[in-house]
Amino acid sequence: MFNPSTQCIVPLRHGDQIQSHTRVFVAPSQSTPPPVLAIASRSFGLAFEKGEFLIHGTPLYIGEVGNTGKGTGLTIWDGSVVLAKYLEHATSSFVQNEDSVRGKRVLELGAGTGLVGLAAAVCGASHVTLTDLAYTLDNLSANVRANASSIAATSVDVAELDWFKAPPLSLTDNVDVVVGSDIVWVESLIDALVATIASLLTCDHVAGRKKAMLLAHQTRSAASDTRFFRLLDAHHLVVTMIPPPASILPLDKVIRLFRIQPPLPHERITL
Repeated sequence: MFNPSTQCIVPLRHGDQIQSHTRVFVAPSQSTPPPVLAIASRSFGLAFEKGEFLIHGTPLYIGEVGNTGKGTGLTIWDGSVVLAKYLEHATSSFVQNEDSVRGKRVLELGAGTGLVGLAAAVCGASHVTLTDLAYTLDNLSANVRANASSIAATSVDVAELDWFKAPPLSLTDNVDVVVGSDIVWVESLIDALVATIASLLTCDHVAGRKKAMLLAHQTRSAASDTRFFRLLDAHHLVVTMIPPPASILPLDKVIRLFRIQPPLPHERITL
């Protein structure tokens, strides 16, 4: 179960553990996997707008806008919670992790409510850019303001980014780490998404230093998954699955973490 008090998943051993907003996960009893859903219900029962979600002990206040019919970008999805918690793990003082965003310039793709990017700011990123379509920007800006005191040490911008348009140099030249969660599911968007990822990771590439993308992904369409990973390979981007930390291990087979990187100069393939 996910315990909002400890902000991690723990085994359920007795009924007294269940509190307000606790979410219990029940393992399926049959070996056949359930059918993939286009949009699954949210698993984390937290009042995000009240600051119940913590990063390094700091509450994040994340507002959502429901029932607008405008799109999925106004809602918090499970992948963003998992990736935010992974960023917290990667920047823990007792862990040396190549995925630490401390002191780095972070750009969130398909930011939605901005939960992951704001978590990166709390984790010590030097600059964070939250990008998405225009309809999300007002809510994104409101969430930045709601967390102003917690992210004061980080410069945080909100910018419109349509994957069907080439990202401007102001974005491609000023990013070390790209983050994204629950952004791979609509097959018609996959080509544009991968082109955007490739542009952000390969532009302004400094010899001997890799940019990287950290992705939290839940399979919602097998066809989208197949196309996404094939296109990453076609762009010569290297994909590595990240072993999840113990705090999110029970969600390992539901939400997976990936690191996507361009090859180093000596690794590049010449056609």
